[in-house]
Amino acid sequence: MAAKAEEVTADGLPASVITVQRMRRRHRDGGLRALVDGRSQRPTSPQGRADERVVDAIREALGGEITRSTGTRNRLRRRVEQVIKFATLLANCVIFHTVVDMTTVIRELIGEGWQITAEDLAVLSPYLTAHIQRFGVYATDEVALAPDAYNAHLGVELAAAAPLSADTAGD
Repeated sequence: MAAKAEEVTADGLPASVITVQRMRRRHRDGGLRALVDGRSQRPTSPQGRADERVVDAIREALGGEITRSTGTRNRLRRRVEQVIKFATLLANCVIFHTVVDMTTVIRELIGEGWQITAEDLAVLSPYLTAHIQRFGVYATDEVALAPDAYNAHLGVELAAAAPLSADTAGD
């Protein structure tokens, strides 16, 4: 393998012994097609490698500027930052509201006599990634009502959970 690495390097393509071994393994497992650089076959998007959320924020900011006079880059930059900060704030508010709802339900379950363990709570997450209603379901008839004071204490006494072992961590 070392002789092949030296030969390839002498031909102008620097290659280590490990590279030659990796390429031979790829050829053995998948033939010539496996040696082709897969990066050139990746699907492309119009915005390149830019984060889609940032591109969406730029589009939203530009959409708000259509009726205004000719803007500046700095004004657009500030508007994009506002859109992103608002989206982050909104996400944080939704997550906090979800935590409040989860806490209320957990307190009710404890009040009914359910035993809640640290393991039970460990699998809960206020950060939803599926079945999200983008615009939510909101009751506007309660907007004028003042919310109750929030008590952050869960009221659950948890014994120290046993540390997860390597063989149970993925369960």
